[in-house]
Amino acid sequence: MRYDGGRTYGLSATWQLPLDTSVATIKVGPALGLTRDESSDESPELGLKVVAERYIPTDFGSVFLLADLNSIDSSWFVLAQFGLAAPDLSVEVSHGESDTYSETSLALSRTLQDGPVSLRLGYRLESKEAFAGISINTF
Repeated sequence: MRYDGGRTYGLSATWQLPLDTSVATIKVGPALGLTRDESSDESPELGLKVVAERYIPTDFGSVFLLADLNSIDSSWFVLAQFGLAAPDLSVEVSHGESDTYSETSLALSRTLQDGPVSLRLGYRLESKEAFAGISINTF
């Protein structure tokens, strides 16, 4: 992720805990992070990542909820996505914070054909930036 004054890089591997998934799916695992900016020494940092997610089918489409906590830079991220079946469109709101950034985003996603690729368009409220991209969801 790029931000004013630097960049952050992260890698993690999570395992799903064998718990009742009717409330949420919980995943946990190690994380590796690196921050590059004018004031850091650029040494990698090890941490722990915990993710909770829930997919709920509805009459109108679906609701997807996600919470992601990472001990590296005290980061956290939450997302709520509402999928509309008829126009095959998703609307989402997300917010994330850490020791190095804070951002809230609004986005729209539309699946391209019947595959796992979606086009995403959105706006970052705090940095006042529009963004466009693709996402791949194979689940």
